Amino acid sequence: MRRLQTALLSAGTIALGLAALAAAPPADDQGSGQSKVSEPTPGENQRKRPPGTIDNPEGLRRFQRPFPHQNVPPMPIPHDPDDDAPPGPPAENSVPTPRYWLVRDLITGDESFVEGTPDDLNLDELRLQLGRMARPAADSAADAIESELEFEPAEGDSMENTLSAPTIVTTETTFPYSTVVALFNSAGQCSGTLIDAKHVLTAGHCVEAGGGGAAYTNFYVVPAWEGLYDSSGNPTGSFGGANAVRAWVASGWTAGADFDDDLAILELDRPVGALTGWLGYGASSSPSFFTGNTFYGRGYPGSGGFPGDQMYTRSGPFDSTDYTFPAWFGNEVRSNSRGYFGESGSGEYTLVSGSRYVFAVFSNISTSSPWHSDCCRLTSGDFSDIESAILSATPSSADLVPLDVDGPSYGVRGSAFPSSLSVRIVNSSRVSWSGTLTYTWYLSTNDNISTGDLPIAYTTRSGISIGDNDSVVPSGSALTVPTGISAGSYFVGVIVTSSDSDSSNNDSDGWDAHPIVIY
Repeated sequence: MRRLQTALLSAGTIALGLAALAAAPPADDQGSGQSKVSEPTPGENQRKRPPGTIDNPEGLRRFQRPFPHQNVPPMPIPHDPDDDAPPGPPAENSVPTPRYWLVRDLITGDESFVEGTPDDLNLDELRLQLGRMARPAADSAADAIESELEFEPAEGDSMENTLSAPTIVTTETTFPYSTVVALFNSAGQCSGTLIDAKHVLTAGHCVEAGGGGAAYTNFYVVPAWEGLYDSSGNPTGSFGGANAVRAWVASGWTAGADFDDDLAILELDRPVGALTGWLGYGASSSPSFFTGNTFYGRGYPGSGGFPGDQMYTRSGPFDSTDYTFPAWFGNEVRSNSRGYFGESGSGEYTLVSGSRYVFAVFSNISTSSPWHSDCCRLTSGDFSDIESAILSATPSSADLVPLDVDGPSYGVRGSAFPSSLSVRIVNSSRVSWSGTLTYTWYLSTNDNISTGDLPIAYTTRSGISIGDNDSVVPSGSALTVPTGISAGSYFVGVIVTSSDSDSSNNDSDGWDAHPIVIY
């Protein structure tokens, strides 16, 4: 795993923030028997721009955060007023029928509505969906940890509780912990889970107040956050972060703040899940599935003595559900244990045939003893709607995105770099891609990589195949540091020149550019 680095700067150079650099990719590296790396001719300082690039040589810096997210308080977990009602099931399920999803463009604020899929009330089989997961070598060790967790109730919890006390995670960057995100917005900090390279599952109340209340803005997620900040005071981590650009919020929450529908999906502007891996998701209508299996919840608690900037894990079966024979009269599953601010939106997953699936999302808590915390389970309709949301936001033709440029920390003018440079190329689409991959290496004075920067090599890799929503690291490129440049701090980046469906994301900006000192 790439370590966080800070480059020292000389006068006249730009300030470098903390940059997270990964050395161990989540998928096998892929090279080619046919490769070519060529350098610009002497005196050449710019190559013909790739098709579709904008006229301004500097271009727009991708992944630019709208405002610093430092000192964001953990979001309070709401209390469900239905908990104060007399015991017994309501006359009917409170989730409105037919259901719909509010779809909000988080850049423009435009809203639309998508009709949801009705729940299959007769569903008695397990509904699962398995995404293509990046599984680092440490995955087998994580499986062993999951199987060895032992129950230890939190102080003050009911002895009837079967959920363990929160335990700090010290291996955040290993799968599956790496799929957990700290979610920041204009109202506070929540948690969430990557269920795709560009999609996060979280709670509806982490996206808007509900019941016609305020819609939050400025969403930013950091997977496997370890409490680190860059030089601007923004949270950062070993995989960088991503802005949310679109949200789907379930109608029961938007219209009536109904905790039986406290769900949301966020689309990201950067396929960070290609670096971290992600979890599957599923639905079950069996109450014994929730009370008879061990579930794992990971998030960022920030109250009750917990700091909010460290990941914690807890595990155990749920203690009860909203099921009363012969039907579900709500969609909540309960643990007789207290919850903490900042845990909102955490995914509750279990292992099925060795694979991990999220079946519920942390939603609300009690405000006094007896303590409990409730999660909103995914229904069969939610399962189908999440599939549809991800499908609608994933291009139907190949989209090649460069991430995680890596290499040496320094170079000497006129000499070869001490080691080769590498880049991960993600195919952020629902179709596979194969062919000759071409990209240009640039040296820049900032992390906004553009055709206005100094090209230092042109790379061609033939015989490359990238599956849908998958990635490869082509064989590394041995490059030479140009002569005639000043000593100082720079960034090395890549612009993909192979034809694809979206040329606006073909440059490795921000965290994906590699900081380097030139002597």
